[in-house]
Amino acid sequence: MEILRRIAQLFKKKEKEKPRSVEVGIKYQQTELPWVRFYSRQAIWKDLTDMDSEEPIVARALDIIARFATMFPEGDVMGFDLRGPDEELEVLMPLLQNTQLQWQSFQIVRDMVLHGNTFCEIILNEDNEIVRLKQFPYSYQIQVNVDEYGNLKKGDPKQVMQYNLTGEAAYEQYSDTGQLLAAFWPYQIVHFAFGKQSGLPYAEPILACATGIWKRLRAKEDGLAIARLTRAYPQRVHKIPVPIQLNYDEVRRKIDSYREQMDVDTTVTYDSTSAGFRMVGQSSPTNVDTDYYLPRLYTPDGKFVDGDVENLPADNPYLTDLDDIYLDLRRLICALNVPLEYLNMRVGQRSFVDKASEEAQESFAYLIRHVQMAYAHGLRQIFDLQLLLKGINPLEAKYEMIFPVVSPIATKRSAQVDAIRANVAMVWAKLGIPAEVIGRSALHLSRDDLERWLQATGGKISTEGLEKWIDYALMQLKPDEEEEGEKEYEPAGADTAATR
Repeated sequence: MEILRRIAQLFKKKEKEKPRSVEVGIKYQQTELPWVRFYSRQAIWKDLTDMDSEEPIVARALDIIARFATMFPEGDVMGFDLRGPDEELEVLMPLLQNTQLQWQSFQIVRDMVLHGNTFCEIILNEDNEIVRLKQFPYSYQIQVNVDEYGNLKKGDPKQVMQYNLTGEAAYEQYSDTGQLLAAFWPYQIVHFAFGKQSGLPYAEPILACATGIWKRLRAKEDGLAIARLTRAYPQRVHKIPVPIQLNYDEVRRKIDSYREQMDVDTTVTYDSTSAGFRMVGQSSPTNVDTDYYLPRLYTPDGKFVDGDVENLPADNPYLTDLDDIYLDLRRLICALNVPLEYLNMRVGQRSFVDKASEEAQESFAYLIRHVQMAYAHGLRQIFDLQLLLKGINPLEAKYEMIFPVVSPIATKRSAQVDAIRANVAMVWAKLGIPAEVIGRSALHLSRDDLERWLQATGGKISTEGLEKWIDYALMQLKPDEEEEGEKEYEPAGADTAATR
């Protein structure tokens, strides 16, 4: 009995060790709900790829972001332009020609915005010249390895591959099955990252927070489409009188006979060969305009039992209530941060397709500048490496990358502010206030711009120049006042911005 008691206690102990409740959530990977976002890099990559392939709003918004960030309004330059001393340009211009880096800018920027992380391999020739930039199509296969201080590891890729020392090289490529495919030195890989990083090796894609929203939106739209197709026309419910004493098979045969009578047209023709009449049945499925003929069954005592046809109306209040659809669309477009004017969604007068405000346009301009700065950060690694291989110190380099301008201040509000500042400066100049005070307090010039302005004017203010400033600011306001609702916003101008 003592042995049985101990065995029973052992089983009870094991039962206590089992969790009484199962925690549900993606974090534990025990229950995966169909309409939520996942956190593994491969799952996020696949969800974002599906969004790009199946959702026109996402695909066209990514195209618009990449175009504004890499395409100049004039000329045949794509991506960016390089300016700097002749010594540095002689080293960098062959790199652009060999790698076609400017032409690849659109694809690299688009993938960087979509997936948050894009990796490219730098390939050198025997003369220590960068001749190719190979982009990895599946960014989730590249693993970034850092030490406890956040610095890239410096393990020898040859030893990592020979002894399978996973996690020791700066960058490692793994297959979908977890097999180590390649290892790289830190200088061999360029990591283009756009999004929130918070000290982590990878950037969070800007659309990752909208994957669950998009899945639910797609399910709702599919269900709505099915409901509309299946309830496109009013439907009839046929109530067929059947004697109560019939068994199951007899009832089924009577219903089949009834349906056959409804779907088959019978015609009587005369056969001259046999000199007799012949009945021919032709299938004729019912349609919207079909008349239904119901049999009248009678009982042995002579009473008739009529059938019945009931109409089911096609209207459904749930098919017209689309507030939840509009809410999901708003949240998806919020994640993209692209004004709806650029997406050509000018259908109807719903709140989510109204004309974009100047605040939305200005927010989009800052988004483009952020994308360009993230792209320039990766390009600088490529250019600095090429200069270093040719004996030029990249810390002392003076080259500049020129990107298309999407000015955050090119709005009606900024023009109004310029006009007010110029008027204030005009009044202060007439009162005899020094030019240095006017430039710093009224015109809000930077220190360098203020010094250049004072040197050019000799410390004297020209009221004629201030009047030209006012006229220019007012000229920017006139098109918006005269063509309200018609003029397209033109964020990209003829100017350029330098990023170093």
